Amino acid sequence: MDLLKNPFHILGATTRDNRHSIMELAEERSLLSDADECLTARSILITPRRRISAELAWLPGINQILINGFLNLLERSTEFRMELFHKLIAFMENINETGYEQTLFGKEKLIPLSRANLFAAGLFRMHNYLLDDIAQWSSSTFRTSPPTTIQWILEIAKAFDRIEIKELCMIINEERRESGFPEITNLSTIEDELHNRRHHYGQVINLGLKDLPIWELATAVTIGIKTATNNGKKHGPILIEDLVSWYENHIQEPLENVKLKIILHTEDIRAMADTNRSDSSLEFMINELIRTVKEDWNVLVQPIQLIKKSRGERHAASFEIAWRVRELAIDLFNKYGKLDFSRQILNMLKEVFGEIIEVDERITEDLEALEKQAILTNSSEKLEDIAAQVEKIKEAADTKKLDYVLAPMVNELIQTVKTWNTTTQPVEANEVVAFAVRNIALHLWNEHKKLDFAIQITETLIRIFKGVNGLTEVNNRLSEDITTLYKMRKFEEITSQVEKLKEASDAYKPDYTLAPMVRQLIQNVKTWNTTTQPVEANNAVAIMVRNIALHLWNEHQKLDFAIQITNALIGVFKGAYGMAEVNKRLNEDIITLYAMDRQRKQATEQQQQSSNDGCRDKIIGYAIIGVIFLIFALIGALSEGC
Repeated sequence: MDLLKNPFHILGATTRDNRHSIMELAEERSLLSDADECLTARSILITPRRRISAELAWLPGINQILINGFLNLLERSTEFRMELFHKLIAFMENINETGYEQTLFGKEKLIPLSRANLFAAGLFRMHNYLLDDIAQWSSSTFRTSPPTTIQWILEIAKAFDRIEIKELCMIINEERRESGFPEITNLSTIEDELHNRRHHYGQVINLGLKDLPIWELATAVTIGIKTATNNGKKHGPILIEDLVSWYENHIQEPLENVKLKIILHTEDIRAMADTNRSDSSLEFMINELIRTVKEDWNVLVQPIQLIKKSRGERHAASFEIAWRVRELAIDLFNKYGKLDFSRQILNMLKEVFGEIIEVDERITEDLEALEKQAILTNSSEKLEDIAAQVEKIKEAADTKKLDYVLAPMVNELIQTVKTWNTTTQPVEANEVVAFAVRNIALHLWNEHKKLDFAIQITETLIRIFKGVNGLTEVNNRLSEDITTLYKMRKFEEITSQVEKLKEASDAYKPDYTLAPMVRQLIQNVKTWNTTTQPVEANNAVAIMVRNIALHLWNEHQKLDFAIQITNALIGVFKGAYGMAEVNKRLNEDIITLYAMDRQRKQATEQQQQSSNDGCRDKIIGYAIIGVIFLIFALIGALSEGC
């Protein structure tokens, strides 16, 4: 029963008018309005058993002046009905803690039943406005709240859920006492009539929705369900559940058509995979399947899925479709190796059917399994690539290819190893890669003395596999390798410097050329750590550098250089374990060299002394001759004078 069709409105009566007043109003109205309608209205209002339907379809507990204001808005155009909506919303939002609002008409309380009746009456007159309302809402950039008409539906549903039967009975009985009608003593009478009101509200809601195009209807209902259930996280009002039940029946035929379409798509894809059709053909059909599930099925069933989710239930038809499409995705991988297509379909299912807990959990497991398999597949391909590169480097090294040929091959291997993701790989795969690449590094050094390449590769392995779970043994060996290789690099540097120094001295280069080479060699020898080197390496370095010192003295008489180098060797290797014989020879060498140095200095001093004595004798001789000449000159002068 609509407010404007209510007997109270037809006769212009109030809930406090007595039987006599109602009969008089009926006579007056029958002169101006439909007489039969007035008689029916009178009969309903004066019959206590029938009166309850009119009372619950009216606005109990509200001042008559305020009722007239609301009814006046209802009788106007849609624009004024929107004004009604906003006034009702504002009215309810401003109710204070006592449940009352101070209005122009005094303190008034708009109980939930009255509120539901007002919104239902307004929505009944706005159903033609719903399509435009949905369209405007969909095109809006800022959608902070549902469309206005959907808000009306939600307000009716919330108000109906908040109706308190005892409170309602008390208000109606208070009005009956004033009007002289017998009070209601059995609450079941109100409960039965509220069931009728629930049916009426459902009809009003459905009236505004039933003429919408199917996709706009799905959109409108989805908006309402999402808002009412907080995306399926809580129970929705009973009228919203009634709406979904009506909606489910309403879309049964189009939903069956979409279901059939999905089934045909899955069968076509299987047939294409069986006949080895191209991936481009499969991709087209899979995209069409995904579009159908996402844009057709999902749009239609989303309201149903949400309401089921709010009740902890599942939508059987959605479960069936999800499982059928899931099986296709699994078969595409297991039977045909179409990993990307399988992953694409499963991701779509997780997005569309996330409301179904069983499906969501199973799809999550499937995706995890696929990712693991993808990693293994990728691992296998990368392992083969690394193995091929290792073999290529080994072949090139064994055939004595030059460094400029080996260098790009080593760089390529290093770059490939750097892309290896240890966190996503099983321990076994990590070990295979680490040992395969380590072996080529050792091969390059042990068999071909390609020290720089070996160090580059080993340093890369350490950066990638350091701290990786389950690779303790691998990391220990790599650590030992790099320590050894660094030692070999130092040994090679010293060897190279010794050879250059020997070559320069044998070419009779001047001392100013030899001096910086000697200083560099000495600095390198001083950085040699005897405590971390094996005895053999210590002896080899000491003997090699001792030999160049002796060579510089014996062959080229470069005594100062020989002394500097020998002193450096003694400082580094003195007291080193296993170096007694070497240190003995070094001590003998330095004694001999110092002796040679003393002899050289003595010879120089003697030569200097001899040179000084000869000069003195000459000076004396010249002095004597000078004296003699002076005497003769004096004698001559005296003779002439005489």
